[in-house]
Amino acid sequence: MSKIDELLKNEKVEWKKLGEVCEFINGYAFKSNLFKRKGSPIIRITNINSGKINFGDLKYFDLNDYPNLNNYKIYPNDIVVAMSGATTGKIGYNYTDNIAYLNQRVGKFIPNRNILENRFLFHFLFSKEDLIFSLASGTGSQPNLSKSDIEKIEIPIPSIETQEKIVKILDKFTNYVTELQAELQAELQARTKQYEYYRDMLLSEEYLNKLSCHLEENRLLKLEWKTLDEISVGSLSYGSGASAIDYDGETRYIRITDINDSGGLNKEKASPNVVEEKYILNNEDILFARSGATVGKNYIHLINDKCIYAGYLIRLIVNREIALPKFVFYCLNTNRYKIFVDNTKSRGSQPNINAKQYGSFKIPIIPIEIQNKVVEILDKFRSLLADTKGLLPKEIEQRQKQYEYYREKLLTFDENSVKRERERERERAYLSNSYLNSLKEVGEIVGVTVFGVELKKLEDFAKIYDGTHQTPKYVNIGVPFVSVQDIKNIYGTNKYITIEEYNKFKVKPRKNDVFMTRIGDIGTCAIVKNDDDLAYYVTLALIRPSNDIVLSKFLKYLIESNQGKKELSKRILHNATPIKINLGEIGKLKFFIPSITVQEHIVSILDKFDDIVNNISKGLPKEIELRQKQYEYYREKLLSFER
Repeated sequence: MSKIDELLKNEKVEWKKLGEVCEFINGYAFKSNLFKRKGSPIIRITNINSGKINFGDLKYFDLNDYPNLNNYKIYPNDIVVAMSGATTGKIGYNYTDNIAYLNQRVGKFIPNRNILENRFLFHFLFSKEDLIFSLASGTGSQPNLSKSDIEKIEIPIPSIETQEKIVKILDKFTNYVTELQAELQAELQARTKQYEYYRDMLLSEEYLNKLSCHLEENRLLKLEWKTLDEISVGSLSYGSGASAIDYDGETRYIRITDINDSGGLNKEKASPNVVEEKYILNNEDILFARSGATVGKNYIHLINDKCIYAGYLIRLIVNREIALPKFVFYCLNTNRYKIFVDNTKSRGSQPNINAKQYGSFKIPIIPIEIQNKVVEILDKFRSLLADTKGLLPKEIEQRQKQYEYYREKLLTFDENSVKRERERERERAYLSNSYLNSLKEVGEIVGVTVFGVELKKLEDFAKIYDGTHQTPKYVNIGVPFVSVQDIKNIYGTNKYITIEEYNKFKVKPRKNDVFMTRIGDIGTCAIVKNDDDLAYYVTLALIRPSNDIVLSKFLKYLIESNQGKKELSKRILHNATPIKINLGEIGKLKFFIPSITVQEHIVSILDKFDDIVNNISKGLPKEIELRQKQYEYYREKLLSFER
């Protein structure tokens, strides 16, 4: 039995109807024709969602139009429920300092504070939204709850002390979820800005000139600027005027509203009532929105589905002898293109850009091989960004499920315990003696589960060794020998020792071990890729992690991060010449260790950055420093954990 189960099973609980422990107030029927643009705010059913009262989309009224509305006030920390419509059963909490008024079909709970803690009531109601909805009468899109329906709901009533302690745990979860949403959203925005910055830089005239300048027959070649008309196969053309029908499973109809803000297609599909061959999209055709709020938006067709494009879209077929379609597409997402759209579109309620105007937009044309290099880099950045966007809802969903799990555990009581009158005194004694300790343990469990992160010493999940202290006698052929100088390429060493000398090593490297420099250069790591013989000097520490706790690659990234550098700095002998860290001190390094699943995701992202940096180092040496800085920035973001 878990500590939570044990804790709650023995708690004294009474079950009461909400009508016995709460006053419930229905909202007031405000007249819509008296709504104002400012004044006193009205909370409607549409303002209740996700356990909160949303003050972003309000209606207002003038207090002079209505007398005696004090009973309908919503104060800070009040709890409300939606009583009809699509949001029926949704619970909202006023987390703000705002005072507002209840509209009709919105109800407010006023608990008896002597027996029911307000936040306990909120967590209970929030956990029962589905149950509350099931009590509603009516069918279709207009279910309705009555006051009597709500007042009949039964709620467990433990002691106020117990309620407060349960609230403390559950509030931590709600705070964690809220903070996580904000942090992940901020991270996503930061990555998007980074991506846009480097995309625009890679596609700038100055940078592309640097890439494309080379000598050919003593002639300096630079980029050219060409219009979309000049790189198009045929003219830019308008789409089909067919009507949309239900999706037939064969041909998709792409309309102006089907292109989302990410440059992809929405999930909902439709088909055209007439399929004309000339409107069928080819792979890597580019579409432009020509009218309305989406004017300027573009889409590159990269899916295999048979698709027809509609009349409010314009198609560009790129001449591949001049330009790569994906290179053109990236040029159409730069800030320079956005300025073009803003300056070109017609003004008024229905902005428009026609095919001739789109055709006048100029893009830089450089050699195809250089275009391909730019596309390769930007594709990797987009993939990285997509990973983050995918992670955001998954992480939030995971945290929400964890919160709901513990909420249910903490709000599920053994009703039979109420009947055991003879054991009440013993139960009270149990609670007074063990409840706080049990709750503390639960809190620790919760903290670990929420973040999936524990602060651990390196010695708790790895064994640490050092190499030979004797300068070896090198031979021409034998076992490769590595030291601090070889850390960047441990398999490229030109030093060897005899097999006899190597056999004297007590600990021999094996696959997934991590080398870390510990004398002179401190904290640079390399991963052992196989079980081949490999000898190592005292300047290197061999770290053998428990692979069920930490991934070797994750550990390498962690040690090389700012967090790792700070930990190392605490234990480095700075007065030594050269500086060093003693072997016994390495195990004392402390790191936040997330779950293996989280580690795998982080490693996949950082590996992509590594790949980007390496590719650039091969073909674009002048950009290495900038990419390296970007990589380090994201590495620190990904490896900065907080309790």
